[in-house]
Amino acid sequence: MRDVIVVGSRCAGAATARLLAQRGHSVLMVDRAHFPSDTVSTHCITPGGAMQLRRWGLLDRVLATNVPWVPEFTLTIGPNELGNPMGDDPLIGSVSPRRIVLDELLVDAAMEAGAQLREGVTIKELLREDGRVVGVAGHDEGGGRFEERASLVVGADGTHSTIAKLAGAAVYDERAGHGSGYYAYFSDFDSGAVELAFNKGHFCGVFPTNDEQTCVFAGKSDQEFSYFKGDVDDAHAEVVTTASARLGELIHQAERQSRFFAFRTIPGFFRVP
Repeated sequence: MRDVIVVGSRCAGAATARLLAQRGHSVLMVDRAHFPSDTVSTHCITPGGAMQLRRWGLLDRVLATNVPWVPEFTLTIGPNELGNPMGDDPLIGSVSPRRIVLDELLVDAAMEAGAQLREGVTIKELLREDGRVVGVAGHDEGGGRFEERASLVVGADGTHSTIAKLAGAAVYDERAGHGSGYYAYFSDFDSGAVELAFNKGHFCGVFPTNDEQTCVFAGKSDQEFSYFKGDVDDAHAEVVTTASARLGELIHQAERQSRFFAFRTIPGFFRVP
């Protein structure tokens, strides 16, 4: 019997597993995915997260994946641009690795600390004894039964957590998302900063990521998501331009390197009109 099973092995799960394993606990990470693998994300690790990576000794590993350290941050609201609102401390900055890079890096770090990983496993039920959760059960990709027991089960399986539903966890401090849109990766997007821009109900973000590409997202309110369905390329550029005329010029000069990915904003985020 293990000490801890962590269901979900991406950013939250792998980081949790690593910290527990470093403290001598027997930890098993479980995930439906195989690593490396991608997931919908716009990547930016803000200064607080970057500082934590530095404390863990992992920031240099992240930077070694050909992702830039970005000390510059610009916030645009309407016609007003605010550059570097957090000051110019060289230790303050952000990094925006692709999830196909970051998640595998964190999983590897957790395993180096002693955690184990089972990939391709889908959890369908919680095992209980005397009213207490004592493990998980499900199936592997071949349909074979998977079952493991532990003193503690951690649900790190995302916003719509299966573990939270199976445990009957109470919902508290619930905040709805208010925006939807699309993002893609571009080359030759000459910003050099992490940027957020809001104007007239439009918002966009710019995150320099791996291999000299830039993730650019653009969105509107959920009610206006259908705006993108005619021509996503044109709609994306139009939203970026409305949010920031300067960024609009850059998006028209850049070359798209990927398909578009649909997203919803983080609950409670992007409420600026």
